[in-house]
Amino acid sequence: MKAQPLVGIDIGSSKITTLIALRSEESNSINVVGVASLPSSGIKKSQIVDIDDVIKSITSSVEAAERMAGLSVSKAFINIGGSQIASKNSTGVVAVSEPEGEITPEDVRRVIDSARAVSLPTSQDVLHVLPRQYKVDGQDGIKDPVSMTGIRLEAEAHLVLGSTISIKNLTKCVSELGIGVEGLVYSGLAASESVLTATEKELGVVLVDIGGGTTSIAIWVDGSLSHSAVLPIGAKNITNDLAIGMRLGLDVAEEVKKHLGDKIQMTGKESKEGKNGDDKEGDLDLAKFGAEEHIKASRKTLVEGIIRPRLQEIFSMVGESIKESGFGGRTPAGVVITGGGAKTVEVDTICKRVLSMPVRIGSPHSLNGLVDDMRHDPAYSVSEGLILYATKSNSPARVAGGTSIVRGLTDKLPKGMVGRAVEFIKQFLP
Repeated sequence: MKAQPLVGIDIGSSKITTLIALRSEESNSINVVGVASLPSSGIKKSQIVDIDDVIKSITSSVEAAERMAGLSVSKAFINIGGSQIASKNSTGVVAVSEPEGEITPEDVRRVIDSARAVSLPTSQDVLHVLPRQYKVDGQDGIKDPVSMTGIRLEAEAHLVLGSTISIKNLTKCVSELGIGVEGLVYSGLAASESVLTATEKELGVVLVDIGGGTTSIAIWVDGSLSHSAVLPIGAKNITNDLAIGMRLGLDVAEEVKKHLGDKIQMTGKESKEGKNGDDKEGDLDLAKFGAEEHIKASRKTLVEGIIRPRLQEIFSMVGESIKESGFGGRTPAGVVITGGGAKTVEVDTICKRVLSMPVRIGSPHSLNGLVDDMRHDPAYSVSEGLILYATKSNSPARVAGGTSIVRGLTDKLPKGMVGRAVEFIKQFLP
């Protein structure tokens, strides 16, 4: 029987990335066989503002990845972000079903369901229920209570919440293509899967995923996700600042930002004119990036005058979120920055200065088969994280999360003409 592909679709404000992977039966490794990353439209700050445009963007990305892989996508894991994401920590308590015997996986499932039973407004749904620790008869700090003996089982869990309307709209966009949604995954959790180490999670770490329109925050303490939040600001704000400050088009401003963020900066010392638009003083000729006029701009003006203030604002907001979480001082592993915004010039230096914490740039590296320019690129941390999440989706914590919600919504959604046509054609594909 042919192995079912693992599919992750990262639907962001600036791009939509589709990854198709297969698990190797011999080595148990995961190999990416199809990848496509195309500009997105119809999405603003991770919120859908035009469903038709979003469907077209997803279709283009999925079809391009399918052509590369030579496989057809029938189901996928999707990320969800945006400022509508919220979180809270709760506690569940149950009596062990057989007090004289051992705690079973069913007991664990029941206590997780108990932790999930919190009062929520009708506008919110639970995306994830992630256990932080268990207690057996008052003994705390237990990571896995299965096979232990006890009478009373407690679970402290972290709940990630999402807008019901956003979940329905996102699910509808994917379902219209005839693709079943296996689960919606919080972007910060997906990125954590691909860039954080087990040691960082255990020590305590703050993941900051800077996307195009939003910045996702995931705080890990004692090996468990303990706080989730999304800021309504991202790398596009830096592009907009450059466009306004230098009177440039957005496309030109984006190219300038990418150039400044290159790890290897050509200072022009070896020749009168350096590469990629820098002259011997380090000034940039903006015409070489598409500007209509030959305008010279110094690197100092662009970085210190425009980019640095915006990055300082972003990390000041991250600092406020850490303070509000109550986990300040419990993250000695520091901050890991990922996402497309992690490639912005001086992002790690400014973060370290604002938050006074150790900082590193996090890049995905767990999957095989990625083309060279995508491997170790922070912009693909969420899409790779979706694939890694898919491999773990059968654990009790994952099943107790948002998968059942999404499947319920998918069953109720009417398939459009496009979706029905796609499903009909796929019946005849190998």
